[in-house]
Amino acid sequence: MLISVHDKNLRRVTYLDNEKLKTMHYFDDTWHRYLTEATSTFDFSVPKTGNTDIEFLTEKGYVSFHYEGKSYLFNIMKVEETEKKLTCYCENLNLELLNETSLEYKAPGARTFAQYINLLGLQYAQLEIGINEVSDLSRSLEWTGQDTKLARLLSLVNKFDAECEFVTHLNKDGTLDKIVLNVYRKHDDSHQGVGTRRKDVTLYYGKEIKEIRRTIDKTGLYTAIKPIGTDGLTIKDLDKTENDDNGVAMFRSAKGDTHILCPPMRDEYPSQVVDPTGDRYINLDWTYETKNVNTLYGQALAKLKSVYMPAITYEVDGFIKLEIGDTIKMHDAGFTPLLLLEARVSEQEISFSKPDRNKTIFSNFRALENKLSADIQSRLEALIQDAIPYTADIITTNGLVFKNGEGSTTLTARVSRGNTILTSLFVQWYKDGTPLSEENSITVSASDVDEKAVYRFEVLDAGGEIMCFAEVTIVDVSDGEPGAPGISPVVTVNEDTSLTIEDAEGAKTTPPLKGNDGAKGEPTGITVSDTEPTTKYMGMLWKHTGTVSGLVKNATYRWTGTAWELYMFIAKNLQVDNLAAISANLGTITAGTINGVEINSSEFNSDFIVGVSTHTRYNGRMTLTSGRIYIIYDIERNIGATDWTRTGSGQVEYDYSGMSAVERDADGYITSNYSLSPYKVNTDIAAISDKLGSLFTKVVASGRVTVTSTGATWLAIADVPNYSSSNKYFVLANCLTEAIIPYVRRKDGKITAYGPTIRSGSSYTVDYVVIQR
Repeated sequence: MLISVHDKNLRRVTYLDNEKLKTMHYFDDTWHRYLTEATSTFDFSVPKTGNTDIEFLTEKGYVSFHYEGKSYLFNIMKVEETEKKLTCYCENLNLELLNETSLEYKAPGARTFAQYINLLGLQYAQLEIGINEVSDLSRSLEWTGQDTKLARLLSLVNKFDAECEFVTHLNKDGTLDKIVLNVYRKHDDSHQGVGTRRKDVTLYYGKEIKEIRRTIDKTGLYTAIKPIGTDGLTIKDLDKTENDDNGVAMFRSAKGDTHILCPPMRDEYPSQVVDPTGDRYINLDWTYETKNVNTLYGQALAKLKSVYMPAITYEVDGFIKLEIGDTIKMHDAGFTPLLLLEARVSEQEISFSKPDRNKTIFSNFRALENKLSADIQSRLEALIQDAIPYTADIITTNGLVFKNGEGSTTLTARVSRGNTILTSLFVQWYKDGTPLSEENSITVSASDVDEKAVYRFEVLDAGGEIMCFAEVTIVDVSDGEPGAPGISPVVTVNEDTSLTIEDAEGAKTTPPLKGNDGAKGEPTGITVSDTEPTTKYMGMLWKHTGTVSGLVKNATYRWTGTAWELYMFIAKNLQVDNLAAISANLGTITAGTINGVEINSSEFNSDFIVGVSTHTRYNGRMTLTSGRIYIIYDIERNIGATDWTRTGSGQVEYDYSGMSAVERDADGYITSNYSLSPYKVNTDIAAISDKLGSLFTKVVASGRVTVTSTGATWLAIADVPNYSSSNKYFVLANCLTEAIIPYVRRKDGKITAYGPTIRSGSSYTVDYVVIQR
């Protein structure tokens, strides 16, 4: 059996197959199938042999296989692991059915089975109803408390007097296509339910069956039923009697009585609690949604027939190729009287790796037991015997193979029925299809057989119909011509380890099995010396401790065959206490942290992208080298989220002489330029102070404000307090988020700014100062 393993997304990831060497093998496997619960479990173990595919067998995975044309998919519910094996416990229903719960529910009226599936929350994407034999029925039902969805579904099926099965359909890639729920009327005399009535199968004790164990259980036995239909409908207006084949009244419902009674079973199993009327029936109150009194009676009678006898189950060791729910006949001469059953498969245990462990449990049967008079019993035995088939076989006195045209054998026809050998039957023998004899035994000589012949006998009934038959094939084999005398080869081992072989074709000598000794191998390791080694070989390592020209002292070199090259030591991780011995070009270092060190004569570069507003950013590099900090950047703007466009550039330089800054537009033209040095700062401050002192008297407004442009050319920044057109004002302003204020003015009592980059809807942060003369 090939078993597929799936991951949590139901993709096939590996296989289990005991017939292939390189796949994982399995053992201790048991597939347990249940009729009543409409489900099955599958448990198995795999050995821990080092196969890496074992990592896929986790509680997140699934397994599946095909059996008798159907697909079966299982959840891995639990995993147990030891040093030698891993065991998986699996169930074949969707986790939503197994784990989720359904709440209490009471229907407002009669509903169909399909309607309850939706009302109870049992419908989900990949579950659909297939066969529905109860689609014409409706029930008013109620559930109290909580159940798993599977328990609620099985309860619903039972309340509709039905059985169900789940059929899994997988896609070609192993993923789940759908789960089909088939619903059948419960098994009775008129309906099969799940499975098939296998009229072609009769099981015989001692052949297909190893042993039968019978269990009788009267739990749930009732000898009377009180049916109630829609709106309180009863059967009190009916007068019904159901007799058995012998005219005995098995079931009775008198007019005026609301019960159906089973008097024979009342006498066999009387109730020990007697009501005031002396009634010793065991009563079952039962409801069924129908407004037709005859339908109510018929359904109630069928229900009583299913519970009026004790439950009897038969456990059979030995596997028969049947499906769950199949009904067959069972024959066992080991019981007294002879036992002929009609039994139904209720459970199966199947092992693919150990078929001898297979087991089948049958129930829901009719047993033909002796509870009648001797005359009736003899008639019953005759009926049973008529149901037992004939079996034919051929007995030989000297086998079925002749040699070199010599010998003979007698063929005897034997016919049995059950444990009885029958001798008074008409037998017709045939040779290769031609009638030969009507005797019970015939003798066949080697001279009668030309290489081979088929002998067959048939047993005919009075009407000329074949009751049974058997056939054998007899063959005559001959020796071939004698072969030439054989010659055994002579093998001689020579001193040089070669072999000399003499046979019918002459003498042959093989090459020596042992070759000459090879040259002495070169030593390994690192040679340490002040001077160059005199003997060198490819790949040789030499640590130079002297002063050879062109070589580094205490460095290790490797001989390439023509020259010494510096031997490179490569390590992904190096952890040491002191790197003082390292004096080299470190190349490119891409990660890590350097703490508490002195760095000489180095250049540092740092790339950056800095957003200065929603639609503006600086994209550039900062360089620190030779006493100078140098920043160069592009000014980029966008309208959408990613479409950045270069609109200008800038550079800033700091060194010992001061600071300089310049910005350009997209065409490279300078839009602003600024430089600052210690000397310039002193002279500028003196000039400004002198100018302010002579022209202006006070600061009337200052601050920082965030404003949003409406698209006008001039951007209003703030109001001037106590504005008067006769006063003189001096305005200083600086935009912190955009270089947009090459011009500042006061207009109509407001400080305004003008700039070519002011855009509608954009926000700007501005620092400003207003000084009045």
